[in-house]
Amino acid sequence: MSSVLCHQWKLEGQHDAYIKILQINRPEKAGAMNAEILDALYQHLIETDAHCRALVLISSGKHFSAGADLNWMKESSKLSKEQNLEDAKKLDLLFSSLVNTPCPTISVVQGACYGGAVGLAAASDIVLCETKSRFCLSEVKIGLLPAVIYPYLERVLEPRVLSDWSLTARVVEAQEAKSGGLVTEVVQKEELDEALIQKLNLLLAACGERQTELKQMQRDLLSTKSIKETTTEYIANARMSESGQEGLTAFFEKKSPSWKMQLGDQLQKDLRELLKS
Repeated sequence: MSSVLCHQWKLEGQHDAYIKILQINRPEKAGAMNAEILDALYQHLIETDAHCRALVLISSGKHFSAGADLNWMKESSKLSKEQNLEDAKKLDLLFSSLVNTPCPTISVVQGACYGGAVGLAAASDIVLCETKSRFCLSEVKIGLLPAVIYPYLERVLEPRVLSDWSLTARVVEAQEAKSGGLVTEVVQKEELDEALIQKLNLLLAACGERQTELKQMQRDLLSTKSIKETTTEYIANARMSESGQEGLTAFFEKKSPSWKMQLGDQLQKDLRELLKS
């Protein structure tokens, strides 16, 4: 069976709209990531097109991911520096692809989320976790660095928080991860499915075109453009756009815009079953 399962469900209400769920499927190894998992995740991410309204990362079993498979990491010592550089560049492509996914992205974390898996969470737009989830930048304990994921951690964590977590490699509990900026929402394990459904319905009720532009604007604000130039450009374009005009008209006429959708009953049932698997 594949180490990453891709579930793609069509949504009612808009032509070709769908949500995609990528499931790390290695429960016997606590979701530990190897080259096969990283390659599969990357391939599914770059195949995500403009019709996708949301992308969700989950994992089978008790844990989201224990980080990199140590046996796989051990093999890297046999590679040349050039080969290790190529591997690191491939890893960075995975995280940058997640950040650059045009639709909103959600990581749903249960159990352990260690090492590179913390990078997946940091590169996601929204992170839901259960109360017993644990996070750890464990690299320095085994003589390594959280180097490739560091820029993505900097997006969400305050410098002092990031220094503390990465220098000590201590285990961080769910509520502290939320306070530190990594996690969006903490719920009981049995409530994870409902929290995801609620978050997806909120995302589906909004304009997908604007969500894509908002994510691009966030990236632009980190570039060399001035903040004023970037934000004024985006709002001017949004006001003039067809969907922007439709949204304003729908609001004043107390109607629903054409993009507004919700998850159907069957899809909600499928999601609940999947998260309990």
